[in-house]
Amino acid sequence: MNTAGFADSFAALLNEVDLVTFDVFDTALVRGLRQPDDLFLQLTLAGVSEGLLSHALCVRIAQARRDAEREVRRRAWRQESRGEVRLDEIYAELGVQLDIENEVLDHLMRIETKLELAQNDRNRLVGKLHDDALRAGKRTGFLSDMYLDEALVRQLLTRGGYSGFTFVHVSSTTFDTKARGTLYQRILRDYGVEPSRWLHIGDNLDSDVAVARRIGIRTVHYEKCASRLRNDPVANRRHNGDSPLRGDSPESRVFGSICAGLVSGRAFCNPDTSGIDSDADLWIEWGYRHVGPLLAGFGTWLVHQLCRSNVSRAYFLARDGYLIKNAVDRILAAGAAKNYAIATAYLYASRRSYNFASITRVDDDSLEFLAGGTSRLTPRQFLARIDIDIDRHPEEIRQAGLTAADHPVSGARGRRRLRELLRLLEPQIVDQAQAEFTTLKRYFAEQGLVDQAEAAIVDLGWHGSLQRAIERLIARIGSNARTIGLYLGTFAPARRYADKGMMMRGYLCENGLPTEMDRSIKLSVEIIEWIFSAPHGSVRRFVTTPDGVQPLLAELDFEPARWERASAVQCGALEFLDDYLRKWGGFDLPEVPPQDAVRTLIRALSRPTLAEATALGDMKHVEGFGHVAVERYIARPPGSLRDPRTYPRLLLGYRDAFWRPGYARRMLGSGHP
Repeated sequence: MNTAGFADSFAALLNEVDLVTFDVFDTALVRGLRQPDDLFLQLTLAGVSEGLLSHALCVRIAQARRDAEREVRRRAWRQESRGEVRLDEIYAELGVQLDIENEVLDHLMRIETKLELAQNDRNRLVGKLHDDALRAGKRTGFLSDMYLDEALVRQLLTRGGYSGFTFVHVSSTTFDTKARGTLYQRILRDYGVEPSRWLHIGDNLDSDVAVARRIGIRTVHYEKCASRLRNDPVANRRHNGDSPLRGDSPESRVFGSICAGLVSGRAFCNPDTSGIDSDADLWIEWGYRHVGPLLAGFGTWLVHQLCRSNVSRAYFLARDGYLIKNAVDRILAAGAAKNYAIATAYLYASRRSYNFASITRVDDDSLEFLAGGTSRLTPRQFLARIDIDIDRHPEEIRQAGLTAADHPVSGARGRRRLRELLRLLEPQIVDQAQAEFTTLKRYFAEQGLVDQAEAAIVDLGWHGSLQRAIERLIARIGSNARTIGLYLGTFAPARRYADKGMMMRGYLCENGLPTEMDRSIKLSVEIIEWIFSAPHGSVRRFVTTPDGVQPLLAELDFEPARWERASAVQCGALEFLDDYLRKWGGFDLPEVPPQDAVRTLIRALSRPTLAEATALGDMKHVEGFGHVAVERYIARPPGSLRDPRTYPRLLLGYRDAFWRPGYARRMLGSGHP
């Protein structure tokens, strides 16, 4: 039954009853987990962070927690015909099985209780129905077959925003249960209600529906979020199931469970059945599902790396570091009690401003940067990128063999002539670079970068060239500061710097390894860079102002539209991060295996829906730097497979597409899932 059908069934019966009761777990409250007993594995990871357990025992103790409950239930039924147990009985049995000291057992039980408080949230849909019942003048109550203490369950409901109810009954108090029908019978006696005037809502088809109906109680079945997730083809494919990118470590299993739980709870507990009604809402939800997990994993890894290093200050490079800094700041704030001695700073940076300012002569390395790029630019555009007016140098153009300043450079011959022009203009290039270096030197000093013994540089990464430029600039300034680069990933070309001693670490991959992660990122580097956008243009160069050195930004016409969507994606991703942090209840966050952090995003990029392929593919990506850039669609076929005349253009477009799976999906059209 869908959300609208469930709410309609409830509304149809509400006026015919006097009492409305709700099951608690997976109905009135939802955990941020795929399945309830995943909490036991989360418990062991929290126990490791508290120094109570060794990591090697995580899976064993999580299974022992299940076994202890099973044994206590078996014994209680055999010896006392009792259908429920208490949490303290379970932990007593756990201590016997594992020979754990009472002090440790008590601490673990407190951790489990604290995680229950962190994990359980109000089901907004069921919460609305509870409020509707109160407004209709009905008595309400909550029933649960559960080993947790009734006072704790009441606290969970109150924290979830439930109020005005008449009672809460939990089977661990009197050992009456819904499953046996005795809890229903107790309510009938204690509150003097007729079965036909009682409506009960719950997720268990047996104890919440079949047993209650046999007694004559009216019921409405609530399909739990985990089941709804499995029945959604796209969501199930991305958040459940096996994958070559999925690990089996405790950290992997808990993270996957929390991701699925958060996504299903957000998607299927919404009392508003009208659906997503704006472009911003769509992108917020897309960011929550696909970018949020990556942000949680990468941000946690960064905090761990920073804590293990000797750095006291981390610099997040514009523009890709904008979202990353926001995430790290939130993680650090969530662990404020740990007194992290790490300061974060947003450092304006760009390939154009740093690489150019580091040039002292036009050598092969400089030429690789000055003449680099895959877009077809004119000599005028190449020089404009470094703020040199080509019209002032007609003689150098002639000597280089270039026929026109505004004719695109193409082919090997054109590249050779462009490089010759740059060599001929070496005095002007070096003078311009020196002027920019002088300003940038002051900016570095104002930001405290040159005063650090070792500073962390945080960015998306890829090739390490920006960190290399920073190190060259710092050395040229005369500082002994060293840098350590912390990146989402680095590709194979970064090895040339690593082999020379530059310190770089990548979360998803390092120097292109492991290859499957390297390939996953390269499904569309451009979309990943768009996700990590910032609300300002690229840095052209730095200028001195009365308020200190400020970046001169390049503002391109299509950037506002790109940022509007990217900001919505980031909003959703940060909402996921906040929810994820809450689910750990203040305990240290375990590191998230990279393959798990990126899994849902990679599944979306490798097998997009047609709507995703169209929306993402119609965005523009800019190639170039500074204020000179060439814009191209990320994945927009110039024709249709239905028209053979467009086949040559389609094939050429596929070869040049920034996102080939999205391009192919659009060519296939709506007839393919």
